[in-house]
Amino acid sequence: MKALLYILGTLLIISLPLAWLFFNSHALSIDTVIINDHTDYFTVKPKADEIKNLYDFKNNIWDEANFRLINITDININKTYQAKIESENYLLSNKFKRKEKIKAFLTDIDKITVNSEKEKIGKDYSAIYEPIAKELNRLSQHKADKKYMLIYGDLMQNTDEISFYDKNVFEKLKSNPDKIKQYFNSQVSLNNLGGIKIILLFQPNNIKQDVEYKVVSEFYKKLFEEKGAKVEITANLN
Repeated sequence: MKALLYILGTLLIISLPLAWLFFNSHALSIDTVIINDHTDYFTVKPKADEIKNLYDFKNNIWDEANFRLINITDININKTYQAKIESENYLLSNKFKRKEKIKAFLTDIDKITVNSEKEKIGKDYSAIYEPIAKELNRLSQHKADKKYMLIYGDLMQNTDEISFYDKNVFEKLKSNPDKIKQYFNSQVSLNNLGGIKIILLFQPNNIKQDVEYKVVSEFYKKLFEEKGAKVEITANLN
């Protein structure tokens, strides 16, 4: 009887740490959304190698990862490219097979980035806000540990309803930005964006673009930060 109790006690001592590892081996979930403005030719474009660095597979191969890329055009509904890899429990999974899945996921990002650039570039109009807002709202509903949105382009909204190229509108953007916010909010109201990091990427080619982008990017920065997002404005992704 004592021997049986000893064996059971030993098994319990061994099984408790294993059970703890099984139920607490939490893999991270990382979501990345790329918004790529195809309405004009821009110097800064999405680079697969830079984007792939956002995923921390070197430190944890068991993470879940989601990737979406949307090209902005002159319409509000655009084609979406996607890639995904589910998280796995390392106690129940094969490390070699997992690395093969990661390789396939990263290859998908390479292919998507290349193929998206094959789409026709150059439009008379630019529907900027609505596609971005809808993607942010979708991202806000995800329960990922890390959420990124990278926006490539000059952010110059240019539709029949509102155009930042209109001098009166641009002046209002500087002097009374709340009016523009109210209009955008009437089109798509933003959710709470807490937990999302937004990176605005653009390299002006001349002084005029530099002046315009400073105003427009600061407008969007405040708009997104008021909803809880963290926003960075840069010319390149480090």
